[in-house]
Amino acid sequence: MKHRFSFLAAFLMAAVALILSSCASKYSDEKAAVAAKIAETMGDVQNLTFNTFEQIGETTIGQEVEMRIDLFKTKLEQDQKFYDMYTAGGVLGKASQKRDAIERDQLHLTQLDSIRNTLGDKLNEIAYRDYKFSAVGKVKDSKLEAKDWYAAISPAGEVLSLVQDPKKLHRGLGITIPGYKGMFDEE
Repeated sequence: MKHRFSFLAAFLMAAVALILSSCASKYSDEKAAVAAKIAETMGDVQNLTFNTFEQIGETTIGQEVEMRIDLFKTKLEQDQKFYDMYTAGGVLGKASQKRDAIERDQLHLTQLDSIRNTLGDKLNEIAYRDYKFSAVGKVKDSKLEAKDWYAAISPAGEVLSLVQDPKKLHRGLGITIPGYKGMFDEE
């Protein structure tokens, strides 16, 4: 009985150790990617230590498509208002520029709709995950204090965005949509 109790206690201790070690390394790949991006951006960073690192969200390709559609609809509405204002005011050069912008907006909306319709199940795949973190380190003779920074990381581990302002975290992340970048290559 005593032998069985010590075996059970050893087993439970090993299980707890395994759980704690998996929690500690839960974000190790993401942390390494963020650390590399910080070093790439800021230069030689030494002794970077993460105080906090937590996943705060994730976005599917389908959600990203819908966000981009909403952005282009908003842009189209704004361009239409300026076009109407310039036309009514007789500012024909500016009106012509806005008419061109309206045509591009409509084209991008059509292209996004086409992309959405052809992606099928891929729409449910993760485009990126969002993280919030705080870290400290040293850059040359200065202390680096990254308090409440944000990162968007692809499933492949690429840091797509690294910002201090969470409102800017998703700027430019339309690139995670297959075919999105090609929409602008022809312009």
